[in-house]
Amino acid sequence: GKPLKRVLVGRNTTPTSDPSPSPLLPSLSLSPLLQTDAMDSVDTAFTSLLAPKDVPLTYLTAITQPLYPLTITCSTIVLITYFFLAIRHPIIQTDKQRSWLLTLFTSFFMSLGGLCVLYKFWYAGWEISAWTDEGPLWLGLTAFFQTFLVLDLAIGWVYYRKRIDPLSGWTHHIIYFFTLWWVISQRMSQLFILMCLLEAPTFALALGSINAKWRKDMVFAALYVPTRLVFHGFMLYILYNYHSNPASVYVLGMFYPMHVYWFYGFVKQQRRLARRRLSPPLPITPPTLPLPPTDAEFPTTPTSPTAYTAADLHQRSWSRSALAPLLSPDESPRKKLVDATARRVISRMPERFRSERIDRWIDRMAGVGGMPVTAY
Repeated sequence: GKPLKRVLVGRNTTPTSDPSPSPLLPSLSLSPLLQTDAMDSVDTAFTSLLAPKDVPLTYLTAITQPLYPLTITCSTIVLITYFFLAIRHPIIQTDKQRSWLLTLFTSFFMSLGGLCVLYKFWYAGWEISAWTDEGPLWLGLTAFFQTFLVLDLAIGWVYYRKRIDPLSGWTHHIIYFFTLWWVISQRMSQLFILMCLLEAPTFALALGSINAKWRKDMVFAALYVPTRLVFHGFMLYILYNYHSNPASVYVLGMFYPMHVYWFYGFVKQQRRLARRRLSPPLPITPPTLPLPPTDAEFPTTPTSPTAYTAADLHQRSWSRSALAPLLSPDESPRKKLVDATARRVISRMPERFRSERIDRWIDRMAGVGGMPVTAY
């Protein structure tokens, strides 16, 4: 705590234009390519598209800045073009793969933006003033992410409607959109881009969802813990102690319990998969067929029209009873009803909401207790 207070700007202090070097960092000679001048030059070129810094922003004036509608338009064209080109790739065959295309593209660029701001934060000696100023680049990336939230719901309604979860899809995207609107009105878009480092595990998750060969659960966990748990907690500490806007702490803290809960669900999923891999496979027993009627049960040569009819009906009934186990094994009306209702609903739920208790309860409803549940 004490070393940070010497290099971070307090709540009631004014940052200096030339901060002293941080005692926490060694004296480094960085090449010009690693300097932040490139990002600053981009900000300077597009500063005229922003409202003056001395003019307070409202929710209306925040989105009427010339840069905002320009970014929204360009982002819409780029994302739509990318989606319709990507779905033509031979590897994209299912709704699940299509539903992760926009997320893959967006999380990659937002993670890069977060790395840029983190570098500025580190290069400035962990001075909070490194990311408190509004800039065109950061506002543009924030508007780009807002465009993704809208297009993911709009395109998803047409191309992968069943994959949009009511909680993690509709509710999450709508709340996220209006939260970013508030962020822009408070001139805190650079802080949001810094927190976009949390999109790194989302990028890994999107890769594994598009192609199962690219799924690496341990890579996802290795990105999730440092970003969504450790770094998120670190930023909550920084904002609480040194940022002048206490509302940022409340907004950022609102999402932290959700990240902890998601990681808890991930751990439960990995434990369940490990038990499934270690459990021995159940033996597969072929269905037993009833024996055909013998000569003693029915005469081989009918002697009358009535006997001919009875023999024909007997043979047909035996054929149906013999083929029934092969055509529809264990398809009782009760199981069909459960498969068409409860099991279909549970199969579309996110993995973090699944549990063995729910699967066993559905099996008991179907009357197949003791039968292993098919992997989703």
